[in-house]
Amino acid sequence: MRISWTDLNPQVGIYDWSYIDEQIEYAEARGIKITLAIMNGPYAPKWLADEGATFIDYVIRNDSRSLPLPWDDVYLSYYKEFIAALGEHYKDSNTIALIHMTNATTNGFEMQYNFSTETEAEFQSAGYSESALIDSWKGVVDAFATAFPTTPIDLEVHPVFFSDEVPYEVVDYGLKTYGKRFGVFAAWWSEHNALNVYTGAYSLIQRAQQESFASLQMVGAVNNDIGSSSLTTDELTAALELAISNGIYYIEVWNADLINSDLDVLILEHDTAIENYKASLAE
Repeated sequence: MRISWTDLNPQVGIYDWSYIDEQIEYAEARGIKITLAIMNGPYAPKWLADEGATFIDYVIRNDSRSLPLPWDDVYLSYYKEFIAALGEHYKDSNTIALIHMTNATTNGFEMQYNFSTETEAEFQSAGYSESALIDSWKGVVDAFATAFPTTPIDLEVHPVFFSDEVPYEVVDYGLKTYGKRFGVFAAWWSEHNALNVYTGAYSLIQRAQQESFASLQMVGAVNNDIGSSSLTTDELTAALELAISNGIYYIEVWNADLINSDLDVLILEHDTAIENYKASLAE
């Protein structure tokens, strides 16, 4: 469940939980659980600027957007206040099984920043440093962990400006501070990405799975037309097999694949492999 911060917090101190309540009711009627992610970055409330938060403008996929600087004190103060209110409302929910933590990033969900050269230079001039971003993430992690004291929490990992320093430091902090409650999420999952592109982030996925838990989102769907990456059936199979071989069985598969009848056998084999893995752990 991906819901924007601005929809839930349209004015200072005003919260509208109806969006989440509706989804929880839908899930409970079907006997299923959900994960929750608050879309941040370009989905942060624009009233933050009126309160003194500094925003930076950028273009992504030909779309002009803006996000609050993640180390901005005003932004962090209001975001932590919102997280506390969110936890007060939902910390006892048995339907929310996992919180994907988010910060002020390019798409509001993943850790990375996709900026032009000019925007990156502006970001740097506005006060960016790895330590500033790491501190911002630590504060966000602490806020979510406090607001949801018994709910598993994780965060998505990507290199930041081609460096793994930020995700390494933040994950190390999360695992050492919150132990098995803290996990690591990869929204870019494919065999090729894990073994060739995001090797540092992949090592964090492996560490988290050994110490707590890891979760994944497929980088795309098979022969899809939904704007994400397209995978072949063999690539989807390889991605699932690599996940299972690492002991990971929380995998977000695109709906286009879940409803693709040509993949029914593959999905069945995947589910069977996971059950076999769980059985081996029990033994």
